Amino acid sequence: MLSIGILGFVGPAVWGNDNDGFVNIEPGLFLGEFAINGRHSVLHVLVGLLGLQASRDPEAARQYMGFGTLFFGTFAAIGWREFGFERGVHMIGGFALDVWSNVAHTLLAAFSFLTAIKPDSQ
Repeated sequence: MLSIGILGFVGPAVWGNDNDGFVNIEPGLFLGEFAINGRHSVLHVLVGLLGLQASRDPEAARQYMGFGTLFFGTFAAIGWREFGFERGVHMIGGFALDVWSNVAHTLLAAFSFLTAIKPDSQ
């Protein structure tokens, strides 16, 4: 999460917009596939930092994954409902999303859920 958020600000990594600078905040496609903009990148940075903090304690990590289930599941549900499989960058609540974001958020929600319910391995 954290690395995606940071790279989302790197202009050359975001394609399909008119921003030719090194720092990107405009909507575009991260590595030509995933919709992203400045607000979306900030959210990835924040979720990544929360994940790093939570990784220090097994119970906090489990709660973080539960949060991830709700968080990414909500983004996926909104994306599927609003534009489904329609190609292109779509702005929803100030966040750039697209069909591949929907797929990624759905997979992240599923992974988070499976990790959150996994029994302790002690």
